[in-house]
Amino acid sequence: MKLNGSEIIVTFLGTGAAIPADNKYHSSFALTHPKGTILFDCGEATQFNLRKYRVSTRKEFVIVISHFHSDHFLGLSGLLASFQLLGREEKVIIVGPEGIDELVHSLLNANYVHLDYELEILSIEPGDRLFRPGYSLHAIKAIHEARALSIIFEEDGRPGKISYTKIEELGIPSGPLIGQLQKGKSIEIDDRTIHPDEVMGPKRRGRVVAYSGDTRPNLNFIHNIPKPCDLLIHEGTYPSMMIELAEERSHSTIKEAAEMALESQANMVIVTHISSRFTSQEFNDEVKLIKSMYEHIEVAKPGMQYIIHLSS
Repeated sequence: MKLNGSEIIVTFLGTGAAIPADNKYHSSFALTHPKGTILFDCGEATQFNLRKYRVSTRKEFVIVISHFHSDHFLGLSGLLASFQLLGREEKVIIVGPEGIDELVHSLLNANYVHLDYELEILSIEPGDRLFRPGYSLHAIKAIHEARALSIIFEEDGRPGKISYTKIEELGIPSGPLIGQLQKGKSIEIDDRTIHPDEVMGPKRRGRVVAYSGDTRPNLNFIHNIPKPCDLLIHEGTYPSMMIELAEERSHSTIKEAAEMALESQANMVIVTHISSRFTSQEFNDEVKLIKSMYEHIEVAKPGMQYIIHLSS
């Protein structure tokens, strides 16, 4: 399918848990949108898979660390050092829970990494919304340790469609006046004021991607996700029969991830952060189970992409 640059592309870079199975790598995925790329978590081998799967690191580049367990951030110093060696000049923004500034500088100091490009580090707490050009990030407290957050990416809405029938009826000539209306500004024609809502349809929603991070099933997170949600990315660390271990370590089973999928009614749900404890047969059985529970659900693997097109 031919792309035109308006898409949101989610690329999974690492889909394993703390001890990842072969070729799964530690947690990380990239969300590429029209204004840049957001990297969610940065486990070991993230920079390798950014190159392997050709994820752009130009334009605005933001790194979001969901929490302070090492499998979600140990790739940071290597990635930042590689940017330095490649002569990067563009700013990098790092977002994370309270204490992210200290963590990043400790990693850089421990690895003797000096940066010539600008590094902006932003702390975000549960309930905060971080507004960036074209989108916002909403932090929700996760049910997990290490200051864990779930994060909701919400794209800014777009103006409604313009009605050229109404444009013609009102005698508005083609040209810059129509552009003014599309920008939400009123115009003057022959002593008449014409407002945008006279020729524009309702505002169109922005796209939504929600990321659970590491967490027990959390209805507070699910209920804070705007509907419709285009993509829910939810952890499913353990097989269903390991529910007691999941409760002890504040994780979700793959079946519980499917239950959150049902609750969210997301257009698509992708389960990630898969433990190496799964046997091949257990994994196949779990995939069959969750697909019987929710039609639009998949299990992530490195290199997997999900594309979200603009709504009409």
